[in-house]
Amino acid sequence: GLIKQLIDVKGTGSQLISFEKRKSLSSYSIITSLGIGVVILTDSNKAYAAIQWLSNRVLGVGLILIGAALILGLYFSYKVSSPIIQLEEAAGRVAQGDFTSQVSIISGDELESLGDSFNSMARDIEDYSRNLEQKVEDRTRELSEAHNFINTMINSIDQGLMVLDQNLTCYGTHSVACERIFGKNPEGLSLADIVEYEGQQVDSLEKWKKL
Repeated sequence: GLIKQLIDVKGTGSQLISFEKRKSLSSYSIITSLGIGVVILTDSNKAYAAIQWLSNRVLGVGLILIGAALILGLYFSYKVSSPIIQLEEAAGRVAQGDFTSQVSIISGDELESLGDSFNSMARDIEDYSRNLEQKVEDRTRELSEAHNFINTMINSIDQGLMVLDQNLTCYGTHSVACERIFGKNPEGLSLADIVEYEGQQVDSLEKWKKL
């Protein structure tokens, strides 16, 4: 049967044939000038074992490379995203008024420079805020001292003195003598009520107020 399968074949080659109810790989060489042929039969499983082994090795190496690529991708993704998340969270704290917020980024690249710039900016804002609060406190204290000094000076005057707004209403600054002279606290009262003008005097005062 095997000879019949190869009788019409010329030259050399190989093919998969059925021999003794088993698939075998035949390698043959036909020498037509001598009328002879050489045939080598190998069990197909053994013949393809090396190819199968090589295929398995290639597949295994491929899977290892894919796994390594995924791990490296996740690592570099974390390395890039972690500093950005730090910056985002720190920026949120600064926006809420926590100017002491700092980030710690050690990457040796532009992200580390960005983190250092952010820390410097946060410190500058903190210093400015602290100085601004101190300036506000100093200014408030100065104004309070000036107000107290003015009131002390006014109250030292033994005459009626009061400050009126454009509606001729006592603004709130007045000497203690006003209360003694008019018999009332003039604060918040109009001039007409303080001096108790009536009739034509009130009309004259209203005309004067409109000037």
